[in-house]
Amino acid sequence: MTALALAWLLSAPQAFGCPVKTPPYDTWDTARGYGSGEPVEAKREAMVDARRRMHTKMRDGYTAAQFDQMKKRVDTSWVEPLYDPVRRQACAIALLTRADDDTLRRLSAALDGGLAALAGSVAKKVGRARLRLVAPTWARGPDAGELGRLLSVRMHAPFVRHPKVRLVTRKPRFVLGGDLTADGGGCRLQPWLQRGDRRAVLDPVVFDPKAVGMRECAAPEVDTLSDATLGMRHGQRIGADGLRVSLSATLRHGMLCGGTPYALTVTTDRPADVRIYSVAEDGRVMGGWAHRVDGEWSATPAPAAVQLPGGTRYRVVAVAVAPGASFGGAPPMGCMTPRGVGLPPKRLPADAALAAITYGVWAPGDGECPRDPAAKRTHDQLLAAITGAPTCPDRR
Repeated sequence: MTALALAWLLSAPQAFGCPVKTPPYDTWDTARGYGSGEPVEAKREAMVDARRRMHTKMRDGYTAAQFDQMKKRVDTSWVEPLYDPVRRQACAIALLTRADDDTLRRLSAALDGGLAALAGSVAKKVGRARLRLVAPTWARGPDAGELGRLLSVRMHAPFVRHPKVRLVTRKPRFVLGGDLTADGGGCRLQPWLQRGDRRAVLDPVVFDPKAVGMRECAAPEVDTLSDATLGMRHGQRIGADGLRVSLSATLRHGMLCGGTPYALTVTTDRPADVRIYSVAEDGRVMGGWAHRVDGEWSATPAPAAVQLPGGTRYRVVAVAVAPGASFGGAPPMGCMTPRGVGLPPKRLPADAALAAITYGVWAPGDGECPRDPAAKRTHDQLLAAITGAPTCPDRR
């Protein structure tokens, strides 16, 4: 062996055996990394190289989101890197506990099993009919963001593989979606299958958010009265073919006196079926009127405002559709939804026109409202009727 070849062999990283003590191999995965130069720089380079090599080992068998989650668990500081002053080389060990890896694979397999069972159940119901999948959303309305997107990707896989499922993106006969809720420390997907205006609820799939690369299953706080939540801009949304609806009310500085009648007027630019909803700050919704409007219509008898316990802000929302058209999953008249439901766009027809006004309610005798015994009686009677109203059926 020539002196040059011997020098090359001694300077190669493999010549530095990296005699670093490691944890038991049956519970940890390890990867060695190497660096050269001055001690501090060499050790830092070795730790970066060890982490990179571990990431390379980890990529197989993980989705991108799972990989992003698991690579955060790689540790290069648990074992101090070694430095050889003669060779001017350092080596480091990257560690990943196999318990984390095994747990993630188990959670992932459980989710895939639940989604495969869902695909089989849906296939029996729809046969070879055209089916479109939509991303899950939070049960109380808002878009599920990254969690919904990741879960949607996982949902597609078993349906694509199923021999009896025909997935489409346009003109579906059936639509499959789902509502997400927190379930202890995990997530609960409540799938639904819709054909036209009819929606059937399927067996739920409970999973750990780590299975899709997320840390937790938590819906964001949402202002149920905001334009964004209601799918509007500046208090309005234009409907199909330019259908427009507007609302006006006799407000005093944006406020109403509880128990005192006020005027509420609806205007449309063409004949339309209109529903009027009251949306409370806590997300409860109640339908008050349903009427065919052609031009201008005033609610009769004149409504009176009610201050519900726990909130003083409200919004009246008009939903207008073409005569005879469906109102989709909007709540029916005369019932009250649970707290937090609101009127998110997914519960309303996509082609509906919307308009809304926001107002506050003073209790009788508060603010600028006179102490009127008659108004107080009306307010209390209406409050009793509203709080005693039946709960709206779940049409999610």
